[in-house]
Amino acid sequence: MFRFIAAVVQALIQLMASGVGAGIAFLDWLAGRLSGGGAGAPASPIPDLAMALPDGDRIEQAKELQRSENNAVDMLAKQVMTPAQQAQAFAMMTLEDRGLADISKLTDQQVDWLYSLHEEQLRIVVDASERRVADALAGKPKALMAILSVGEEPYVELTPFAHRLAAKRAASFEAVPLITYEAVKI
Repeated sequence: MFRFIAAVVQALIQLMASGVGAGIAFLDWLAGRLSGGGAGAPASPIPDLAMALPDGDRIEQAKELQRSENNAVDMLAKQVMTPAQQAQAFAMMTLEDRGLADISKLTDQQVDWLYSLHEEQLRIVVDASERRVADALAGKPKALMAILSVGEEPYVELTPFAHRLAAKRAASFEAVPLITYEAVKI
């Protein structure tokens, strides 16, 4: 508080000494202080602005370097990912992004299997280990819990009333058209 009062007194003395121009500057300064402004002095001007700006060639070199780094990452991702990792990456994606997923290492039968899974089964694929997903893609039975492996036949119910139970369950579901990857393959 003492510094503020001293600054006001000093400004009043300068006002009396220098005239009207200083008075206006003092009033601006006082208004800034009372309103909470007056953060700091403005930055000093740059003597040679052309030297301070980045060179156009350096900007182009930086862009080219970024492009080559992105291409290298994409190349490594395509070469290093196993089919099981591609299946898990597909399962992690949102429904809208799955069309852009890289599933190039999967066979047509594996792609059909992956597209036939619903959201809860895809969550199981995400949570499973890479070895279990690889086993499911290879067709090993019971590799993933509650999901048939690629090419695996449904289990045969041994109860005598299984057909009646299946008919009752089927009556409560609507038929969903089966669209396979091979049917829409371009």
